[in-house]
Amino acid sequence: MPKSNSNASLFRNRLNAGVSGVALALIVSSIAGPANALVVRDDVGVDGAVDTTNIWGGVGQMFNRRDNGDGTISTFLCTGQLINPRTVVFAQHCTSGVMDEGYGPGLTNHMGFSFNPTDTFTGFDDWRRDEFGVINDPLTGVWESLPDQDFYNVLQVQSVFNVAEPFPGGDVVMASFDTPAAGLPTYGMLFSPLTAPTHATVVGYGTNGVGSTGDIGGIDFKRRVGENMIDGLFSQNDFVAGVFNVPGADFADPSAEQLLYHVDFDRPDRTPGDCARGEFFGFGFGNDIVCNTPPFAGFQPLTWDNTSAILTNDQIDWYPGDALPNEAGTAGGDSGSALFADQIYSRPLITGVLSGGWVTGFFGVNGGYGDVSYYNPLFLFRDWLVQNNPYVYASARHGNGNWSDPSHWVQNMDPNYFYIDKFGRVRNGLPAQPEPGYGADRPKFGTVFDLDIPTDVEGQTGAAPAAPAASAASGLATASDIGVLGSAPQSWSAGGHSSSSGPTASVGAPTGPGSRNFVPNNDYGTYGTWTSSADGTARFYDVTLNNFGRTRVDMDVEIDNLTVSGFFSTLDVLAGKNLNALIAVDQNRGFVNVDGTVSAREYMLWGGVLTGDGTINTQTLYNVKGAMSAGGVLSTGELTINGDYVQSSHGTLLINIRGDRRGVSNDHIQVNGDASLAGYALTTLNNGSRILRWQDTFNVLSANNVIGNFDHVIVPSPVLYGVSTVNGGEVDIQIKARRIGSLFGAGSSLSSLGSALDKIRWGGGYSSLSNVFTLVDSSSFDNFATRLFSLTPQSAFSQAGLVTGFNNTFVQHLTARNAELRAGVRGVSYSGLRSAFANAERASGAPIAASGADNAFSQHTRAAPEENRLGMFISSRGFYNADTHSLTAGAFQNLSRLDPMLPSASYDPIIGDTTNYGDLTIGADYRLTDTMAVGVSMSTTKFDLASNAASPLSSSSVGLSAYATKYGRNWYVDGYYSVSQHEFTAARSTLDIAEELSPFERFNGAQAQSAPSARQTLAGVRSGYTFEPLKGLLIGPMASLIYSNTEFGSYTENGAGQFDLIVGERNLTSIATSAGASIQYNHVTSRGKLISAFSEFSVSHELGDTREVIPAAFALAPDAQFEIDRLLDPTWYSASAGLTFAASDKLSTSVVVGADLDRGPLSQYYTSMRFNFRF
Repeated sequence: MPKSNSNASLFRNRLNAGVSGVALALIVSSIAGPANALVVRDDVGVDGAVDTTNIWGGVGQMFNRRDNGDGTISTFLCTGQLINPRTVVFAQHCTSGVMDEGYGPGLTNHMGFSFNPTDTFTGFDDWRRDEFGVINDPLTGVWESLPDQDFYNVLQVQSVFNVAEPFPGGDVVMASFDTPAAGLPTYGMLFSPLTAPTHATVVGYGTNGVGSTGDIGGIDFKRRVGENMIDGLFSQNDFVAGVFNVPGADFADPSAEQLLYHVDFDRPDRTPGDCARGEFFGFGFGNDIVCNTPPFAGFQPLTWDNTSAILTNDQIDWYPGDALPNEAGTAGGDSGSALFADQIYSRPLITGVLSGGWVTGFFGVNGGYGDVSYYNPLFLFRDWLVQNNPYVYASARHGNGNWSDPSHWVQNMDPNYFYIDKFGRVRNGLPAQPEPGYGADRPKFGTVFDLDIPTDVEGQTGAAPAAPAASAASGLATASDIGVLGSAPQSWSAGGHSSSSGPTASVGAPTGPGSRNFVPNNDYGTYGTWTSSADGTARFYDVTLNNFGRTRVDMDVEIDNLTVSGFFSTLDVLAGKNLNALIAVDQNRGFVNVDGTVSAREYMLWGGVLTGDGTINTQTLYNVKGAMSAGGVLSTGELTINGDYVQSSHGTLLINIRGDRRGVSNDHIQVNGDASLAGYALTTLNNGSRILRWQDTFNVLSANNVIGNFDHVIVPSPVLYGVSTVNGGEVDIQIKARRIGSLFGAGSSLSSLGSALDKIRWGGGYSSLSNVFTLVDSSSFDNFATRLFSLTPQSAFSQAGLVTGFNNTFVQHLTARNAELRAGVRGVSYSGLRSAFANAERASGAPIAASGADNAFSQHTRAAPEENRLGMFISSRGFYNADTHSLTAGAFQNLSRLDPMLPSASYDPIIGDTTNYGDLTIGADYRLTDTMAVGVSMSTTKFDLASNAASPLSSSSVGLSAYATKYGRNWYVDGYYSVSQHEFTAARSTLDIAEELSPFERFNGAQAQSAPSARQTLAGVRSGYTFEPLKGLLIGPMASLIYSNTEFGSYTENGAGQFDLIVGERNLTSIATSAGASIQYNHVTSRGKLISAFSEFSVSHELGDTREVIPAAFALAPDAQFEIDRLLDPTWYSASAGLTFAASDKLSTSVVVGADLDRGPLSQYYTSMRFNFRF
């Protein structure tokens, strides 16, 4: 029977006229007493159900202080649950007749919620007292939230019908707080109906007891938790129809037709079959229900319309199913508590809020076993809940915009809105189907005792849906599921309902997910006043930035919560503007710049980058896995934190350093609180015109007290590193240096230089070479090796290459001349050569002796007339304004060939626009016999990089030689000996780091000038043999041995100050062997002209030095010597081919192409054209 503690006559309106007087008396007796009971199984016990671990922290106890209008105040207790940090949903009848507009600051009715799991009274008691401790006066009391006690004051109340609809119709209400309930859990609302029995959790603060005795323990301000099954979805009419088997049963009130969720409180040890339906009382319909357990025998039962009667006890099982392990019913003070469906989704969902229930009959105890409770489903009022929800989840749209621009924002889907899709899956969102509405009579499910609803029996249905509007309250019994503390000043009593009506709340934009044209800024509305406009409606905002774009805070803003989660989302709080996030700022990704002020209870830097010169007011700023930098990412500044700062092991503090003539500045974090440090401090290597230097010290953070220290101080430098020191509340970072020599492998050229620099740095010479160390210490990981290499005398490798190039040219000229002599050339010969690559490119890794040749075949000879025994030849070649990169690449090649620590990409220390080269060889020879000739020659070369080159290099070489050839019909032996002198002028440039140095430290363009020299001795022998397998076809082997020794003198650079080097003397010896084969075909045309095609292939191997070592030291630190070296290629291949055309005995022309192969970057190609004139 419906439970009530008010006048029983109110329930009489629900009974048909056919109820007998005796039965009515019994019914009246059965419903008198306290309301719904949250009671637990006997074996669980009242203490065993208390939520001591605060698992259900978002469920709170309502305190409704109602002004009775007669100088007294009544306090009513209910239960509600958070659906967002500002809003609870509960039952409308908990307002105890006070209309929505009756609550608010300055009014005499007040409501608050406490979320303390074991003591809600303390917060309530402090809330209701004024500053003098006075209570009960309607105008006194704090009437503000007390977050420290988890007590929150209600700002506004919004109900579906604003007290106008008869109970339990539309018994749903929302209340918003004046302060967000930060840190408490919130719960989702299910906007789809359940269609089958579903497990649920029930949570409430009502009176307590156990099933056998009922709710006799009273309210003790503790939260209790139990479980039950949602057994059905049907109306009160359906319930009565099922109990008495009276189809069409009707309470004659539309609210009795509203769908409700139902649960019953099953006795765990009941006797099976104790209660049965049959013919017991002589009505003749067989619809009576009787339970056999005493003391029911002989008592008059309850009846509905004199066609059936019931006589039950706590053995009754109204809805199928046995008791669960933590089975619980509801108790007085549990009204408004949620029916949580807790097993259909990963989190509990609110299906409805508790309105009332039924006791078991004459002998049933209130709240005991057999008790029935019913809940108002939320899905019936989905549209109202969505439109009137005061909490707005909003996000910035894609693109840049100002906070004050309404078009910049859109309302998001509330994360606590849920529905069930067509596949039975619970999803976040709103159903696509229209809201069923208050008057919906489907879907239904459930069984009342033994009759299915609606298959077997159904109450009156089909009334027109009621709209949320003002209407007179009438006829429905007052449910006493409201707990009552008492009335002031001395007595405790319950208050009745008011039947007056009032206006319904209306809402403006935003009104639901997808709405636009609003600006997120908390609006506390007009307290206690509802109007037809949106002005009176409070709105609170949870803002998310997750789209690409920049949001500029150009106004003072208050919101509840801010989340920055987009990788490319940016929030820019402009100077002079304030952003107040009452709960927190959660930055997961993206960028936040604070030049104004941000205030938040806590700032969680989960990820992303936080910068700015402004102020952050917070209890604690947690840098969990983000990066924080005062000023900007690439600029210095000071960021002030009014609160504590905690940096985890994955957090990073970015520290920029900047300096100019006015001094040095660096990022600084001012913490007006305590700091706890771990994680990383990342110091920028340079910024603006400032470079980090060894032994620099920077103060980066100040706090009242500092606990811990940075785990890692990172300087993006291969040389420098940082050390963090904490002294009281000050945190300093000192820049230290690694030993450079240890950064490279043993035997590395750069290791030798690094060791020399280490000796200078720690040996007291740092200041004398401060610019050198600036260049080295400011290196990045990418340019570190190349910068070090720029400090070495790398042009010395080019000097050796130019000497080798001179020898190659000389040997080619003599080899060609000897071939001409064997061929019978007389008179004066002239030849010219244009290399695709300069001979200088044979330098790096090439043997010092010459290699390769033009046509050196052992040609058939003919007798030379006596008058032509004396001969001369002139050979020359050159290029002008040639491509420097191509011509000089061989002098430097790939640095990785010099040292494995150097980059693998080609690097040219010599960089210019053009290069000029020329050589000339003049020789005279004499034929001693028809098969032997001797001669002498002089060679000279000029090499010059254009003057606009970054590292100019030039050389001038002169050499004298003697040569001879001896040959037979099909063999030959050539020999030569020469001495040469080489003079160089070189300039080594330091790297351009002008942007990294202050003006007085720049040395951009500084060049180390030098004038090295070298002397070389060279001797060689070459032989070959040919045979003619076919007429005109000559084939034969060839071999050579070339010896050279080059002495390079020491020299000192000048002009670059600290970068000048002293380069020591060195000696290179080469013994190169070569073996190969040649092939030639001669053809005489019908007109007597000779056409000769030829080719040659050889393999060369070096028996001498295979490593070139250059000793050096800085001129200002001569004792710290170092070496650079390179490996010389020991084996390579040479190939050439050509064509000769003899137009007559006096004129012939030859073209030769050749290459050194399989030498990696040393591979070269050349082309030669020769003209022979006979006089």
